[in-house]
Amino acid sequence: MNDYQRNCDCSCERCTRGRMTWGAVLLTLGGLFLLNEFTHIRFHATWPVLLIVIGVVMVWRHAGSIEGHVPRDPAGTPQAPSPPQPPPNPGSSQVPHV
Repeated sequence: MNDYQRNCDCSCERCTRGRMTWGAVLLTLGGLFLLNEFTHIRFHATWPVLLIVIGVVMVWRHAGSIEGHVPRDPAGTPQAPSPPQPPPNPGSSQVPHV
């Protein structure tokens, strides 16, 4: 599926992992500021850790499965997966009534 678009209403693994990105960034940022306040390690020396965490989360998110993904329609609302249609019966010559 090359046209993957994240859907907030979807519960596939990739969409769920995408929701955790900002949480990981804020936790890392908070941890770095705590190190700055309570240890001799300063933020200007540790901020690259934030970039590493963002990269790891992005790789982890894109490695998630999209099985069961519910795509969005162009208007941005989620589409329900359509039920499979039964195959036509080749031996039937009935014409549906209109």
